[in-house]
Amino acid sequence: SDPDSTMITEFGVRDDQYGTGGQYGGIAHPTVFVVDADGKIAYRLDVDHGRPPPVEEVYAAIKG
Repeated sequence: SDPDSTMITEFGVRDDQYGTGGQYGGIAHPTVFVVDADGKIAYRLDVDHGRPPPVEEVYAAIKG
């Protein structure tokens, strides 16, 4: 979905543990973004691989 890692780089979510080459090169670190009505990032949360984000915290960010 992002073969050149363009958006991954722009959003600063590249997971450096996978490097830039090979099968997993350029993979994104799991991240939740909440974007406000003006198109600005209102909330960002970096999540550990394999762990779900704290749903209540994300929900609170969405509600504002």
